[in-house]
Amino acid sequence: MENLKENKDGKNELYEDGKNELYEDGKNELYEDGKNELYEDGKNESYEKVSRDLGLEGMQDDLKSSTSSEETEYDFTPADVDEVVAIEDDIDMPAGTVRMWVIAIALASLLGGVDAFFLFRFPSISVGAIVAQLLAYPLGNLWHMVVPNWTIGYGKYRVPLNPGPFNQKEHSLIYMFTNSVTSLRLVNVATTEQIKFFNVDFSVGKALVLNISAFFIGWAWCGLALPILVYPSEMVWPSILSGCALMKTLHSRENPYVPNWKISRMSYFAIIFIGGFVWYFFSDFIIPFIAKIGAFITWIVPNNAIVGQVFGTKNGLSLLPISFDWTTILNLSNPLTVPFVHAATVFLSFVFWVWCVIPGLYYKNHWQVGHFPILSNTIYNVNGTSYDATKVVNSKFELDYEKYAKYSPVFIPVGFLMQIALTLAAFSSMIVTIMFRFKKDVINPLRNPTSDIHSDLMLKYKKFPTYIYPISLLIGIALGVMYVAIWKDIAQISVGGYFVSIILGAILYLPMCMVEAQSTLVINLQAFMNLVSAFWFPGKPLAVLYFTYVGFATLQHSEHLCQGAKMGHYLKVPPRVTMVVLFAAGMWGSLVNCGVTIFFIHRIKDVCSLHAPNNMTCKFQRTSFNQHLVWGLFGDHIFAKGGRYSFILWFFLVGAVMAVILNVIQRIRPQAKFLKYLNPTLLVSGASQIPNSTGINYATWFSVIVVFNYFIHKYNNAWWRKYNLVTAVGLDCGIAIAAIIVFFCITYTGASKHYHWWGTTVGLTGCDAKGCPYLPKDTIRNPGKW
Repeated sequence: MENLKENKDGKNELYEDGKNELYEDGKNELYEDGKNELYEDGKNESYEKVSRDLGLEGMQDDLKSSTSSEETEYDFTPADVDEVVAIEDDIDMPAGTVRMWVIAIALASLLGGVDAFFLFRFPSISVGAIVAQLLAYPLGNLWHMVVPNWTIGYGKYRVPLNPGPFNQKEHSLIYMFTNSVTSLRLVNVATTEQIKFFNVDFSVGKALVLNISAFFIGWAWCGLALPILVYPSEMVWPSILSGCALMKTLHSRENPYVPNWKISRMSYFAIIFIGGFVWYFFSDFIIPFIAKIGAFITWIVPNNAIVGQVFGTKNGLSLLPISFDWTTILNLSNPLTVPFVHAATVFLSFVFWVWCVIPGLYYKNHWQVGHFPILSNTIYNVNGTSYDATKVVNSKFELDYEKYAKYSPVFIPVGFLMQIALTLAAFSSMIVTIMFRFKKDVINPLRNPTSDIHSDLMLKYKKFPTYIYPISLLIGIALGVMYVAIWKDIAQISVGGYFVSIILGAILYLPMCMVEAQSTLVINLQAFMNLVSAFWFPGKPLAVLYFTYVGFATLQHSEHLCQGAKMGHYLKVPPRVTMVVLFAAGMWGSLVNCGVTIFFIHRIKDVCSLHAPNNMTCKFQRTSFNQHLVWGLFGDHIFAKGGRYSFILWFFLVGAVMAVILNVIQRIRPQAKFLKYLNPTLLVSGASQIPNSTGINYATWFSVIVVFNYFIHKYNNAWWRKYNLVTAVGLDCGIAIAAIIVFFCITYTGASKHYHWWGTTVGLTGCDAKGCPYLPKDTIRNPGKW
């Protein structure tokens, strides 16, 4: 072991000042209680790269394989993660520098403002943090070249303006900051909805109090759950691995050996980036029909309703799912970052509920759904047209029964009903599953934290003080209570209702994040929150909005903050710096998004009207408004006992029973291949992304996963580890930049109106595009009151 002290200039010696000794106080011994043995059941044997970097190649022959064939076949392994995440660290590398803060705030403000602005328009565009990740690299290097190496500050509080070459830790913090700022779509929608549709006097000050309170709570949840959701190696958070791969591509010149593939990651990324960039112009503008080419049968007989329902890709089941458009394929998530076992679970759920159950209900005309499109998120009136909820309310947005009797009962299409039902099943399934796995997933990580190479390296850094998190939680709750108490005429929810919403969010937080941390898939529980609030505050649409927002916004904030914390953990950013940056991002993001949204609401002429310039019609906000109206006005009737759609409440039982059965089987047969990886929540609710996602999205997404994350991952793992996630991020980056150019230069300017041919219009006509119903719209009999 004498040779182990030969590291970079003594900066990272294994015995340097006793900070990183293998046997320091027994805290990091390789054989400490058998928890971190190189040979412990093959669970922690991924040290080949460490040995190579330390010059101990001879030891590699003695190490066992890091993964079993079963793990390689079905799931991502620690070795897969280590290929895109550094397993060494330079403790002296600067992180929270002036350069990092300036670039992060500038990019987050620009991109967050752009996202907030274009959310008014349809079709919208979302820039995302991946563009900031690309832009930050040349900006950071430019800073290093041109900014003088001066120091600012006073006394011992002096910091350098140019601390050296732009590094990976600074880069990752910029990404975390920007990702937190640009992920506030829910904030912008709720703000616009209140001002433009509910006619609420919602100022920047009120918006800040509401959103900052949610961030205080979300940040506290994230910090308290770090030992459960971030530190354990099984909490992979695959969605951030492509970002980590881009970091390694830009900052590392490693070129692992892959048979017959000598190209470096950087060169490969450049090729994929250019290919994705160029191809987007074809699939989105020049020959857009290739995005939905699986619907070609509907183009042959465009007015055949049944053909449109079966083979249609927009409002149909997409039984011939073929697409050559990456944005269509990644509608659910980036498929290259999803482990095969979780994708198979989701697709199995989709096949059962959408391709088997929905057609049976639809063509039997249960609940009169045959008079409406088979997959649609629109709510209808008795004439088969979109339900205009504003025609049945008074000036206070309360239900006017006289107007309601003259207008129409409300009808929900079968696809939308199934989405609501599966959301309820997801809730009960998650609750039952967390009860079965509470000791394994919650108690054990707290009592006996497991260790991997990343956790061991992070032991060198001080953690953020834990006592700050409960204080943040109390501050957030106090601000929220103050808001609903002072502006109760706006929020319409009581303090008790506010606490119920927070408690529901807290209950759902761990199980939701665990699903995402292992599969990248996010369970949307907004329908569940809407249902609860509809019964809690009947006849109060604004109360439904606030109840859903308070509970769901804190969940979303916490999930994004946990993603950032995991990236910081992977890239060895000091934990204190990570948590400070994430907290600051929440505060700054609230200011940017609320300020920009309210500014443009009052500056854009006729914004959110049907005649708004540049199509700034606020379609997303209008849809959200209609849904809150319907839930608030009718929810406690149509879903209650005796209501037209009361059957969906049985899905609470469906989700719970499914979770019990699967968890019991997994305990009885713990070694069963594939079965032990099945997640009951995904199995019962994997199809809950309908009707926004149809068969073409699910099937093409799963097909890519089968090719890359099953066959290539299993049979050519060396290629997969080196190039798979680089492929994912390269395509994402190329498409993101191309989408911005197409939007600004072609769509926004109106140039696209002058480009027409069969390939641009064929998908815009016919029954697939129109959503033709199976039965005539005007033959609904005995519609009933609700």
